[in-house]
Amino acid sequence: MKKAKTEEIAAIGKRIKEVRTYLRIKQKEMAQKLGITGAHLSEIEKGKSSPSIELVMKITKIYNMSLEYIFLNRGNMIYSDANSESEKFTFDSKITSAEKLVWMMKKSHYFTILLQGAASKIMIEQNDLIRKTISEESKNEY
Repeated sequence: MKKAKTEEIAAIGKRIKEVRTYLRIKQKEMAQKLGITGAHLSEIEKGKSSPSIELVMKITKIYNMSLEYIFLNRGNMIYSDANSESEKFTFDSKITSAEKLVWMMKKSHYFTILLQGAASKIMIEQNDLIRKTISEESKNEY
C-alpha cells in the first residue's frame, strides 16, 4: 500500500512538472505564484514531497489545469480557452454527487488521503464550533 502511494505521489509531481514545462514556466516563477519555495516545488516534482489538497487546487485554478489529469492522468492537461467551460463542467459533474466522489476516490488513493487530510484540518480548526453544535443538538434531543 505504501509503495502504491509513493508511486502515485511521484506521478502527480511528474504531471505538475509536465504542465510547468509545457507552459514554459520556470520552477522559481511557479513556486512564487503558488506561495511556496522553489525547493518545495522541486521536491513535489521529484515525488519526494506530497502537495496538499489546497496546493493542488491552487495549481489547477492558476494554470487552468485539469484535476482529472493531475490525479488520474486522464483528459486534457490544460483546459483550452475555447472549450474551457464545457471541459470543466464535464469533470465537475463527476464530483457533484456522493457516487461520483466515491468514483474519484477509488481511482486515486492519494486523492482520498488528501481529502481526508483536508476534512481533518477543518475539524481541528473548527473543533470548538463542532463541540458546541454537538452539545446543542444533544440538549435538543432530550
